[in-house]
Amino acid sequence: MNTRKVALSILASGLALASGACGSGMTSGDSANPTTGGVSGSGSAGSGGQLSGGSTSSNGGSKAPPLTDDGLDASGGSGMTGGEVLNGGHRPLTAEEVAALTSDECSQFDAPVEPQAPVLELVVDVSLSMGLDVYGCEPTATTCSAGGTGGGNGGPGGGQCCERPTTEPTQEKWDLFLPAILTALDGIPDGAAVGMQLFPTGGGGGFPGGGGGVCAAESGRVPIATVGAAGSTQRAALADMLNTATLAAGTPTHDGLDAGQKELVAYTGPGKKFMILITDGEPTQTLGCVGSGNPPSTPDGIPQYTDPIVAAVEAWKAAGVGTFVVGSPGSEISQSTPPQDMRPFLSKVASVGGTGEAGCMIDAAPYCHFDTTSTPDFAAALTAGLAKITELVSDPCTLNVPSPPDGSSLDKDKTSVIVTSTNGTSQLIQRDDSPADCTLGWTWTGDATIELCGESCTQVKADVGAQVNASFGCETIFN
Repeated sequence: MNTRKVALSILASGLALASGACGSGMTSGDSANPTTGGVSGSGSAGSGGQLSGGSTSSNGGSKAPPLTDDGLDASGGSGMTGGEVLNGGHRPLTAEEVAALTSDECSQFDAPVEPQAPVLELVVDVSLSMGLDVYGCEPTATTCSAGGTGGGNGGPGGGQCCERPTTEPTQEKWDLFLPAILTALDGIPDGAAVGMQLFPTGGGGGFPGGGGGVCAAESGRVPIATVGAAGSTQRAALADMLNTATLAAGTPTHDGLDAGQKELVAYTGPGKKFMILITDGEPTQTLGCVGSGNPPSTPDGIPQYTDPIVAAVEAWKAAGVGTFVVGSPGSEISQSTPPQDMRPFLSKVASVGGTGEAGCMIDAAPYCHFDTTSTPDFAAALTAGLAKITELVSDPCTLNVPSPPDGSSLDKDKTSVIVTSTNGTSQLIQRDDSPADCTLGWTWTGDATIELCGESCTQVKADVGAQVNASFGCETIFN
C-alpha cells in the first residue's frame, strides 16, 4: 500500500513579537489591496527579506475565487489586523517570503507533526459461513462440476455439493481472509487508534443467543488504542484476536456493529471515527441476538434483519461515525430461501454510512461498498480493499498543533499555513473565521487543531508529496 503522508512542520514562538520583529521592509508597491482584500500581485519581500508587521485591511467578507490551472489564485482572502474577520484565500509565495515566515526571528521552535490519525473499529464476521469456500461449499463436501446444483452445508440449497469447478481448490474463506487482514493491519499508520469486535462471540443460550444473549461479547473484543510501531502490544493483541478466532453459528451483524459503535463513543482520543464492517453478507439475527440464527425462509423475512441496521448506521453517521463495508464472497447470494443478492444491502449500508465513492450505486455495480465477490483472487482483492480504506481515512487536512515550550504560549492570530507543492512552488493558505462557509483556506477547529477547507484540502490530497508548514509567531500582512 502506498499511504501518502503530509509532513507538517510546526515552527512556533510563544513570545509576543513587536510589530516590526519580523521585518518592516515592504515597499509601497507591496501594500494590501483594500478593494480585493487580498495582497497586491508583486509578492516581493522588502529589504532583508522580511515580511511586514501586519498593516492590511479586511475585505469585508468576500471569498477567494476557485483554483486555476496555473496554481492558486492570489486575489482572494482578507488581510489581517487585530479584530478583523478573515475570509480565507490563497496567495503564491516567493522563496524569500517563505524564508522570512519561517525565520528564527519569528519562529523559535521546530516540531515535526503528523496529520491527525483516524480512529478505526474493525467489526469482523466470524460466522460459520466464513468457513465455506468462495463458492459457498464446505471444503470437505462432494465436489460438483461447474453448473452443478445444491449447496454446501449452510450454503444455498442445503445440499452436499455446490457450483465449484472440479479444478478449483477447496480452501476456506477464513483461511484466505486471515492473512489478508493481517497484512492490512500491518499497513495501518502507527498513530492510528484501532480496536476490533468479532461477531458472533460469547454466549447467551442457544444459537448463540435466542434473545437477550450476548453475541458480540467482550471475549471477542480488542479495546481501541493507538496501534504504535511494528511489534507493539496493540498490534499483537489485534493479530492474536484474529489468529485465535473460532467460527460460530448465527450472524448477529447488528449486535457486532452496535458493540463497535459503543467502543467508538467511549473512546475520547483525537481523530475522526470509522467502523469497518467485514462480512459475507446476510445477517440472521436482530439486535439483542434475537432469532434462531438460521436464514430467513422467505425474501420477505430479510428486511427485519437488514432495515434496522441501515437505520442505525445512518444515525451513527449523523453523530460523526462513518461506516465502511467490505463484502466477501458469499454476499452475492444469501442462504435464505430462495437465495437473495445481499450486495445491495451492503452497498446501502456504506452509502448511508457516508463512505461510498462518487457515482456509486445501491442496486448494481459500481457498489458503494468494497465488493470482492467478482474477483478471481479474493485474498488480493481483500488486501487491496482494506489498504484503500486505510488510505481514505488518512486525514492530511486535519493538522495537530503541538504544545508550545514551557513558559511560552501561541498567539493563534499570528499563524501562517504554507503549502509547498511537489513542483517546488509555495502558497500561503489564508485563515477563514467562518468554518461553516470555508471553501478555500483553513480554520481553527480547536485550541490545537487546524483544518484545511474544501478546495484547499482537495489540492493537498491530490498533490502526493506536498508539504504543509504552519509558522507561529510571525505577524504578516498575508493573514
